[in-house]
Amino acid sequence: MRVGKVFYDNVIFKIMKKRMGGTPLLPMNIIILSALLIGGCRGNDPVAKPALNTDYSIIDGDTIKTVVFKDYKILKDKDPNGKNYITVGDTIVLYKEPKLHTPPSKDPDLSKLKNNDDPDLKGKPLRYVAIGGSLTAGVRDGGYFNEGILTSYPNLIARQMKLKKFEQPLFDATDYNGFGRKVQTGFNPTGGKVPKLNAISNNLSITISGTDFNFKKVKTVVDNFAIPNGRYHSQGVEGAFYRDLKYQNGILKKYSERFLTNGAGSELLNQKFDIMTFEFGINDVLDYILKGTDYMRSSGLENSYLESDLWFDLLSKKKTLGIILNVPDVLDFPYFTQISYDDVFGGIPNDYIESDAGRIFKDKRKNSTDIIFLPNSRVDSLSSVKVHPALKVGLDNKSLLLGNNFLIKQEIADIRNAPIKLNAELERYSKKVNFRMVDLYSMYKKINDGSFVTDDGVRVNSKNFFSIDGINPTAFGQAVVANEVIKTLNQNYKSEIPLIKTSEYLEVK
Repeated sequence: MRVGKVFYDNVIFKIMKKRMGGTPLLPMNIIILSALLIGGCRGNDPVAKPALNTDYSIIDGDTIKTVVFKDYKILKDKDPNGKNYITVGDTIVLYKEPKLHTPPSKDPDLSKLKNNDDPDLKGKPLRYVAIGGSLTAGVRDGGYFNEGILTSYPNLIARQMKLKKFEQPLFDATDYNGFGRKVQTGFNPTGGKVPKLNAISNNLSITISGTDFNFKKVKTVVDNFAIPNGRYHSQGVEGAFYRDLKYQNGILKKYSERFLTNGAGSELLNQKFDIMTFEFGINDVLDYILKGTDYMRSSGLENSYLESDLWFDLLSKKKTLGIILNVPDVLDFPYFTQISYDDVFGGIPNDYIESDAGRIFKDKRKNSTDIIFLPNSRVDSLSSVKVHPALKVGLDNKSLLLGNNFLIKQEIADIRNAPIKLNAELERYSKKVNFRMVDLYSMYKKINDGSFVTDDGVRVNSKNFFSIDGINPTAFGQAVVANEVIKTLNQNYKSEIPLIKTSEYLEVK
């Protein structure tokens, strides 16, 4: 059975069948409360105009003035991760050049990784290409920005290989905060238990035109082809990664158009490289959980085929060496434990919540199913003792807590099963093109239970591995992933690449 069809049958139908009704209009008092408590811009604010601030940072010896965008009304809905977090304000973050690890003192032996059979590659420096989604792109803290890109696992691997060239799709020096970056804040106007964040408002890589925006083009041919929030499966007629990445979600198209012109697949397959890493699937599973609508059904997954079939067929003819990173169990990510069962019931007078899946009882033994609450604004309000009960949903059967605010037992089981099915498909591909696998699934499980220790003796846990978004790794987490790839290269291709000293990244923010 094809993984696209399996994924749809086991996840989409079961999760979305109780959500197809969509989200009803909010009562006016909740809308007003949201405007007052959650933050945002006043309706009469002007269109965003950058204003120079007296703050500055130094990049490569150059002084970069801080440019602040005062109006987030245009931008907030464009952030693909924005709806997953509660943002209560904005702030300024100056650039801090990340201190990368000390590279090997001598060049490692990469001869076993070199493709000398291709006359266009023979005699030239080894070229490594990375393909993937948010993990490969270096997304962290909910955003895509230069410090994250520089500490992405592909860049750390290239540094440890001492490659003469590995081009990243960096933003311009003055636009170092890219887009979507957030920081934690102690300001908690709702009093709820979900962590609150501030959006970064300075030195963004955007040009605004009316109600739309664009990124500046990257001026060089890149080696890291990762797209934040990039997905593994095709997405209807608008294409998959193989074809051109023109997703229905415009932000993904804009991310890809920064450094792609004719589509990811065609550009990559027309280029020559010696070795590649391939990482997709995490964003696929997260989309099923976090979209909260029938979006994935309308995208064509039910009848889609995996264009990766064709893409891997073409790759096999290039005789490229490669590594495939498989998909972890996303429900192990701390994002899904940010608000506990007890947190939610600590803010309501009832001992039950009325939902579209039936009553959810404070006493778990009375429930017919397990429950995971999602850390969004409605659940946050339930957990708050400051928000008036009249403004909370789920306290009576006239205002139900809808299914896009929580997961039930069958959904949890289907979501945990989804990576297993995806990984079986990736395993099939790896054998088809003679690539090797990095088992992120097992690695993340060990991190989750506290049993994973790096080769340089650092015990990895959710606090040092994950960034504040609860989904994407810190710089240290990226170094941990990089070492797993390096170990796979060394074991399977007889390369001699030293491991990164991960402890050097523990303080890199």
